Amino acid sequence: MADISKIGGALKGAKEGALAQGKSGMIGGAMGARNAGKGDAGTLAGGIGGGLKGLGAGAVKGGIGGFKNARDMNKLGKMPPTDLRQAANQAAHGKIPNMDLRSAANAAKDQLIAEAKKKAAMFLLTNPIFWIVVGIVLLILFIIFMITSSTAERNSNQDNKPLTITKTGPTSAKKGDTLDYTIDVEFAGSAQNMVVTDPLPDGTEYVGSDPKADNKNQTITWDAKALKLTLGDPISQTFQLTLKATKDNVHIINFATVSITGGVLDAGAGGGAASGGGDVPANHDTCSGKYASGLWALNNPYGNFGDPQCNFTQQALDTLIKQLDSANYYTWDCIAKHESLPQYNPNSYLKASTSGKGAFGLFQMNPKGQGNGQYDAGNVNWPVQTSNAINYRNKIIHGSWAYWQTYSQYCS
Repeated sequence: MADISKIGGALKGAKEGALAQGKSGMIGGAMGARNAGKGDAGTLAGGIGGGLKGLGAGAVKGGIGGFKNARDMNKLGKMPPTDLRQAANQAAHGKIPNMDLRSAANAAKDQLIAEAKKKAAMFLLTNPIFWIVVGIVLLILFIIFMITSSTAERNSNQDNKPLTITKTGPTSAKKGDTLDYTIDVEFAGSAQNMVVTDPLPDGTEYVGSDPKADNKNQTITWDAKALKLTLGDPISQTFQLTLKATKDNVHIINFATVSITGGVLDAGAGGGAASGGGDVPANHDTCSGKYASGLWALNNPYGNFGDPQCNFTQQALDTLIKQLDSANYYTWDCIAKHESLPQYNPNSYLKASTSGKGAFGLFQMNPKGQGNGQYDAGNVNWPVQTSNAINYRNKIIHGSWAYWQTYSQYCS
């Protein structure tokens, strides 16, 4: 029993000493961390290190007594030499247990970084300002996408425009220079009138033109009907303009515009004429599946009559309407949207029409040769559908919209 008491005394002494000294070291480390005021991983690790050092020192002091008792016990033959050496080494080196302070500091730092990342993520996810910024960025990207797509579509339809105007001439000048410009206008059809307008660039003055133009408020205007110019089929006119530079111009911004009224397209206009100049014939091309099934399927007696060259787009239709009858653009667009099924379908067909002959195309007109004159024809390609509808209203029914029931329902 006495031997056991000595062993207990050794352990108790080690324990009490470790606790006393460890507590002192931990308190010192905590005080140092508080005084540093930064709370970072390095300061925290310093506090932990101080505590561990104190703990080890306590073990040494407390372990000395235990060692002496253990030595006495060994002399009495109560403890094997190997256990005595182990106890001595642990007490002497303060290993209770051995903990690398550098590892402790790194572990504390990693933990703090992980917690900081977690808090930052939670802050962003719950912050309304963050989501507002995300929404703005997505909106900007969407707008860029739409502009890019629109530009690509405009470029793809460039060759399908039946009305074109080009202007060539100098883009810079010195004071006193004579500037000669050429304006070419092409239209794949005929028209009641055509007006070309050319605002004069800053720093220039009008000298002359061929044919003679009207010059008012620094704007040149050619009125084809007043000038008795040919508006036949097709229209091809060239206008010459001479200006004089009144100051040095590094970069001259100069452009001209053209508008027509009562335009009548060639039967083959709007995407390439068929041989012999006739209407582009209908075919059974589904345009990569666009007219293959559903409401767009070619369920009519003629097949793909409205888009035989697969070049129809709503934007191309808009451009054509604005060229042929810009004053009534919104009305024509509304009629095309509601007359055809589905909306803006150049191959739309209604068998049970009021005439009993069937209604065809964007504007639901009679089959060619079976309606009220040459313009009452809907089973033709989409540019001619559009031209026919506009000319039928302007020339045959004297500006009335009564032909189209959707006008009074949706478009008036």
